[in-house]
Amino acid sequence: MIDRMYRDHHRHTNRLGDGALDDPMNGEFTQGSMQRLINASMRHQSMNNENNSVPIYFADIGSGSGKVVMHLAACVSNALAIGIEVSRVRFIVSLLCQKEALDRCDEYSTRVLFKYADVLSMDSFGPLTHIYAASAAFPDALMRHLAIMWKASLTAKFLVCNHNPKQMLNVFQFTDLRYVNVKIQCTMHGSGEGKTFYFYERWCGDGQEQRLTGKEEINSTPQSKRVRCISGGTALVTTDELDSLSQGEGRETRLQAIRQTLDEFMNETATKRRRNVMRYTA
Repeated sequence: MIDRMYRDHHRHTNRLGDGALDDPMNGEFTQGSMQRLINASMRHQSMNNENNSVPIYFADIGSGSGKVVMHLAACVSNALAIGIEVSRVRFIVSLLCQKEALDRCDEYSTRVLFKYADVLSMDSFGPLTHIYAASAAFPDALMRHLAIMWKASLTAKFLVCNHNPKQMLNVFQFTDLRYVNVKIQCTMHGSGEGKTFYFYERWCGDGQEQRLTGKEEINSTPQSKRVRCISGGTALVTTDELDSLSQGEGRETRLQAIRQTLDEFMNETATKRRRNVMRYTA
């Protein structure tokens, strides 16, 4: 099932890393590397299938073509997995891959949600519990903004990213988390370049794990200390969106919504191409 999902992604991205729909993709990690990363999360971040009554709310910040999100949902049966992507083309590729999984009736595909959104327009992670970010190429301003969102989201308990503990604490001001002495080396497809992922958990700094209240402190950070938001602040994922996933929103309903988004994108693309042709032939 996972092999088939990766074949879908390879096809839609015109071979890994080479680009899709004229928009270049960032470097992608190999399937084996991602499996090691997910296995480590299952061991060290309370992410497993032993207690299906406790849902895991996972988000990939900068989800690209959506492989991490779909891979994790396929491995962890109690996970609701969300991908956030600021590039519309990459977001469309993730929808194409999810559509194929839905067409095959793959169970995990109904527990996946992809959102076209800019994290800088958000104030908190909402009810999410597990945050993942392949952050090696993230600008410093984005990392500082993620630190603000982390502080405002008490339900966010675990974080995995490419920045080391010294950077997280001293540069980006992630003051309420701790490194759990776990790191995983992942290999990028094609180039063989390696990237390290560091594992963190929420920590209040006084030797006791911070108690999770289930209530977010949205907008708790003074405005003067925030990175300016592009638009009005809001949660990255809402409770209603997670409820629709956890309640098993119908497969046909999901397919209909995805088809509508894909049709709108293709119509806009066709219109732009016609305008370009008219411009050059005028």
